[in-house]
Amino acid sequence: MIQLFHYTTIDTLALILESKKFLFNRLSNVDDLLEGQVNRFKNFSDYLYVSCWTIDSKENIALWSMYSKGFSGIRLELSDSVFDFETDEFGRIMNVNSKYLNLYIPKGKILPIKYVSEAELAADFITIKKSSGKEEMSINTSDLGMIKLDNWKFQNEYRYRIIGIPKNQDRIHSSNEFVNDLASMALDKPKNEILNLFIPIHFDSLPKMNLLLGPKTTKADKIIIESLINKFIPN
Repeated sequence: MIQLFHYTTIDTLALILESKKFLFNRLSNVDDLLEGQVNRFKNFSDYLYVSCWTIDSKENIALWSMYSKGFSGIRLELSDSVFDFETDEFGRIMNVNSKYLNLYIPKGKILPIKYVSEAELAADFITIKKSSGKEEMSINTSDLGMIKLDNWKFQNEYRYRIIGIPKNQDRIHSSNEFVNDLASMALDKPKNEILNLFIPIHFDSLPKMNLLLGPKTTKADKIIIESLINKFIPN
């Protein structure tokens, strides 16, 4: 079991505790605008949703600055079993409802980001081979949404990923069809207006959560945090 750390604001903490859910952001909305891009087929960032964490237990000043609203937020510590995913044999998530998307977890629920040079970032995720006059596509889903430029290495990021396939395109009954549908999305670019997903937290996770207050947390901030904990995690 891995311990994970997530820097955020007190406002976000309130939303997490009240809803018992965590927001997964669409990859097109994250801090590195080059993420999700694939050389030949532009990008998959409209169909990938991520939740970003680090495994560094040592405080990271850069992460406090970027994500905790002027060093006055909090750092969550939870285990890697934080999310309550129920999946079928194809990796489709069964306990999260989305009106327009079927949601899938690629192999490996949480994985470390790979930090690469600009030249490596330009590599294609999609390979096309011709066989008997027909084009056959293959997609490297293991790296999809898991590569960042090496100037982000200070984050030491681990990431959960969810792939959203529009329901009118989804015909997955095997792993091969999963790859084929992703390839079709790369070519056709079906519209996806869903900007984020809210994923249930495992019922046993919140009582075991540890909080570290930011370096500039005020007395008023501490009162708010204590009130939130007493209201939503009374035990």
